[in-house]
Amino acid sequence: MREDEAGRPIGDPDGRAGGQGFPARGEAIPERIQPVTERASQGPAGPAVPGSEVRRDPGSIRAEDTEPYVGLQYIARLFKIVALIVLVAIFAEVVAGLMFEASSETQAWPELVLNLMAEVIQGGVLSAMLWGAGDLTLLLIDVGHDVRAGRVLLGRMSARMGAADFAPRRRERGGEPPAADLPPRPTGDPRTPR
Repeated sequence: MREDEAGRPIGDPDGRAGGQGFPARGEAIPERIQPVTERASQGPAGPAVPGSEVRRDPGSIRAEDTEPYVGLQYIARLFKIVALIVLVAIFAEVVAGLMFEASSETQAWPELVLNLMAEVIQGGVLSAMLWGAGDLTLLLIDVGHDVRAGRVLLGRMSARMGAADFAPRRRERGGEPPAADLPPRPTGDPRTPR
Protein backbone atom coordinates (compact mmCIF):
# COMPACT_ATOMS: atom_id res chain seq x y z
CA MET A 1 0.00 0.00 0.00
CA ARG A 2 1.27 3.46 -0.93
CA GLU A 3 1.65 6.26 1.59
CA ASP A 4 1.67 10.00 1.23
CA GLU A 5 4.24 12.42 2.66
CA ALA A 6 2.69 12.22 6.13
CA GLY A 7 2.76 8.41 6.15
CA ARG A 8 -0.98 7.95 5.66
CA PRO A 9 -2.17 5.12 3.40
CA ILE A 10 -3.25 5.98 -0.14
CA GLY A 11 -5.11 3.51 -2.30
CA ASP A 12 -5.84 -0.13 -1.79
CA PRO A 13 -3.33 -3.00 -1.80
CA ASP A 14 -4.75 -4.49 -5.01
CA GLY A 15 -3.63 -1.53 -7.10
CA ARG A 16 -7.07 -0.60 -8.39
CA ALA A 17 -8.34 2.97 -8.59
CA GLY A 18 -6.92 3.85 -5.22
CA GLY A 19 -3.45 2.67 -6.20
CA GLN A 20 -3.12 5.54 -8.66
CA GLY A 21 -2.91 8.15 -5.94
CA PHE A 22 -6.61 8.22 -5.12
CA PRO A 23 -7.83 6.87 -1.78
CA ALA A 24 -10.05 3.82 -1.91
CA ARG A 25 -13.50 3.82 -0.41
CA GLY A 26 -13.33 4.07 3.36
CA GLU A 27 -9.69 5.21 3.51
CA ALA A 28 -8.52 8.54 4.84
CA ILE A 29 -8.35 11.39 2.36
CA PRO A 30 -4.91 12.98 2.27
CA GLU A 31 -4.77 16.56 3.47
CA ARG A 32 -3.43 17.80 0.14
CA ILE A 33 -6.67 16.89 -1.67
CA GLN A 34 -9.17 17.58 1.11
CA PRO A 35 -11.55 20.43 0.37
CA VAL A 36 -10.59 23.56 2.21
CA THR A 37 -13.42 25.27 4.01
CA GLU A 38 -13.25 28.73 5.40
CA ARG A 39 -13.48 28.96 9.16
CA ALA A 40 -15.64 31.64 10.73
CA SER A 41 -12.71 32.84 12.86
CA GLN A 42 -10.72 33.86 9.82
CA GLY A 43 -10.91 37.45 8.76
CA PRO A 44 -11.04 38.75 5.22
CA ALA A 45 -7.25 38.64 5.01
CA GLY A 46 -7.20 34.87 5.49
CA PRO A 47 -5.73 32.63 8.18
CA ALA A 48 -2.86 33.63 10.41
CA VAL A 49 -0.95 30.42 9.61
CA PRO A 50 1.06 31.03 6.41
CA GLY A 51 1.03 27.43 5.17
CA SER A 52 -2.73 26.96 5.23
CA GLU A 53 -3.93 29.59 2.80
CA VAL A 54 -7.66 29.67 2.18
CA ARG A 55 -8.93 31.06 -1.10
CA ARG A 56 -12.36 32.61 -1.22
CA ASP A 57 -14.35 33.36 -4.33
CA PRO A 58 -13.64 37.07 -4.96
CA GLY A 59 -17.17 37.55 -6.23
CA SER A 60 -18.80 36.24 -3.07
CA ILE A 61 -20.44 38.58 -0.61
CA ARG A 62 -20.44 37.87 3.10
CA ALA A 63 -23.74 37.95 4.96
CA GLU A 64 -22.58 40.89 7.07
CA ASP A 65 -21.85 42.90 3.89
CA THR A 66 -25.55 43.17 3.08
CA GLU A 67 -27.94 45.02 5.33
CA PRO A 68 -31.17 43.27 6.32
CA TYR A 69 -33.57 46.21 5.66
CA VAL A 70 -35.86 45.03 8.46
CA GLY A 71 -38.13 48.07 8.23
CA LEU A 72 -38.83 47.54 4.54
CA GLN A 73 -39.56 43.86 5.18
CA TYR A 74 -42.18 44.83 7.76
CA ILE A 75 -43.73 47.32 5.34
CA ALA A 76 -43.93 44.63 2.64
CA ARG A 77 -45.65 42.27 5.08
CA LEU A 78 -48.02 45.04 6.14
CA PHE A 79 -49.06 45.69 2.52
CA LYS A 80 -49.73 42.00 1.92
CA ILE A 81 -51.68 41.60 5.16
CA VAL A 82 -53.86 44.61 4.31
CA ALA A 83 -54.45 43.13 0.83
CA LEU A 84 -55.66 39.89 2.41
CA ILE A 85 -57.90 41.83 4.82
CA VAL A 86 -59.45 43.66 1.84
CA LEU A 87 -60.16 40.30 0.16
CA VAL A 88 -61.84 38.99 3.32
CA ALA A 89 -63.89 42.21 3.54
CA ILE A 90 -65.01 41.78 -0.09
CA PHE A 91 -66.12 38.21 0.62
CA ALA A 92 -67.99 39.33 3.75
CA GLU A 93 -69.68 42.15 1.82
CA VAL A 94 -70.87 39.77 -0.91
CA VAL A 95 -72.23 37.30 1.65
CA ALA A 96 -73.94 40.06 3.65
CA GLY A 97 -75.45 41.59 0.50
CA LEU A 98 -76.84 38.26 -0.68
CA MET A 99 -78.30 37.44 2.75
CA PHE A 100 -79.82 40.91 3.12
CA GLU A 101 -81.41 40.75 -0.32
CA ALA A 102 -82.73 37.24 0.29
CA SER A 103 -84.42 38.34 3.52
CA SER A 104 -86.09 41.44 2.07
CA GLU A 105 -89.48 41.44 0.38
CA THR A 106 -88.38 43.38 -2.68
CA GLN A 107 -86.38 41.10 -4.91
CA ALA A 108 -84.17 43.47 -6.91
CA TRP A 109 -81.57 40.90 -7.97
CA PRO A 110 -80.27 42.71 -11.07
CA GLU A 111 -79.49 45.83 -9.05
CA LEU A 112 -77.92 43.78 -6.29
CA VAL A 113 -75.71 41.84 -8.66
CA LEU A 114 -74.51 45.00 -10.40
CA ASN A 115 -73.77 46.73 -7.11
CA LEU A 116 -71.95 43.71 -5.71
CA MET A 117 -69.95 43.25 -8.92
CA ALA A 118 -68.86 46.89 -8.79
CA GLU A 119 -67.77 46.49 -5.15
CA VAL A 120 -65.94 43.23 -5.91
CA ILE A 121 -64.05 44.81 -8.82
CA GLN A 122 -63.19 47.88 -6.77
CA GLY A 123 -61.97 45.81 -3.82
CA GLY A 124 -60.10 43.40 -6.07
CA VAL A 125 -58.21 46.23 -7.75
CA LEU A 126 -57.36 47.74 -4.36
CA SER A 127 -56.19 44.37 -3.06
CA ALA A 128 -54.06 43.74 -6.16
CA MET A 129 -52.47 47.18 -5.84
CA LEU A 130 -51.66 46.58 -2.17
CA TRP A 131 -50.17 43.15 -2.95
CA GLY A 132 -48.14 44.69 -5.78
CA ALA A 133 -46.88 47.40 -3.43
CA GLY A 134 -45.67 44.66 -1.07
CA ASP A 135 -43.87 42.91 -3.93
CA LEU A 136 -42.40 46.23 -5.06
CA THR A 137 -41.06 46.78 -1.54
CA LEU A 138 -39.39 43.35 -1.65
CA LEU A 139 -37.92 44.28 -5.03
CA LEU A 140 -36.51 47.47 -3.49
CA ILE A 141 -34.85 45.33 -0.82
CA ASP A 142 -33.24 43.19 -3.54
CA VAL A 143 -32.07 46.31 -5.38
CA GLY A 144 -30.56 47.61 -2.15
CA HIS A 145 -28.69 44.32 -1.67
CA ASP A 146 -27.41 44.45 -5.26
CA VAL A 147 -26.21 48.04 -4.88
CA ARG A 148 -24.50 47.22 -1.59
CA ALA A 149 -22.85 44.13 -3.09
CA GLY A 150 -21.65 46.20 -6.05
CA ARG A 151 -20.09 48.73 -3.72
CA VAL A 152 -18.37 46.03 -1.69
CA LEU A 153 -16.99 44.32 -4.80
CA LEU A 154 -15.86 47.65 -6.26
CA GLY A 155 -14.10 48.43 -3.00
CA ARG A 156 -12.34 45.06 -3.08
CA MET A 157 -11.30 45.57 -6.70
CA SER A 158 -9.92 49.03 -6.04
CA ALA A 159 -8.05 47.75 -2.98
CA ARG A 160 -6.45 44.99 -5.05
CA MET A 161 -5.52 47.25 -7.95
CA GLY A 162 -4.07 49.89 -5.70
CA ALA A 163 -6.37 52.82 -5.17
CA ALA A 164 -3.40 55.23 -5.06
CA ASP A 165 -2.81 54.68 -8.79
CA PHE A 166 -6.26 56.05 -9.59
CA ALA A 167 -6.49 58.86 -7.05
CA PRO A 168 -7.89 62.10 -8.52
CA ARG A 169 -5.52 65.01 -8.85
CA ARG A 170 -6.07 67.81 -6.38
CA ARG A 171 -7.02 71.22 -7.67
CA GLU A 172 -5.74 74.32 -6.05
CA ARG A 173 -8.41 76.36 -4.34
CA GLY A 174 -9.86 78.91 -6.72
CA GLY A 175 -7.47 77.99 -9.52
CA GLU A 176 -7.78 76.02 -12.70
CA PRO A 177 -7.09 72.31 -12.75
CA PRO A 178 -3.67 71.14 -13.93
CA ALA A 179 -3.14 71.33 -17.67
CA ALA A 180 -3.18 67.54 -18.02
CA ASP A 181 -6.81 67.48 -16.82
CA LEU A 182 -8.04 70.08 -19.33
CA PRO A 183 -9.15 69.12 -22.82
CA PRO A 184 -7.09 70.64 -25.64
CA ARG A 185 -8.26 74.12 -26.62
CA PRO A 186 -9.32 74.69 -30.20
CA THR A 187 -7.09 76.92 -32.25
CA GLY A 188 -8.20 79.48 -34.77
CA ASP A 189 -11.32 81.55 -35.08
CA PRO A 190 -14.37 79.75 -33.61
CA ARG A 191 -16.68 81.46 -36.14
CA THR A 192 -15.07 79.82 -39.15
CA PRO A 193 -16.32 76.36 -40.17
CA ARG A 194 -13.88 73.49 -39.96
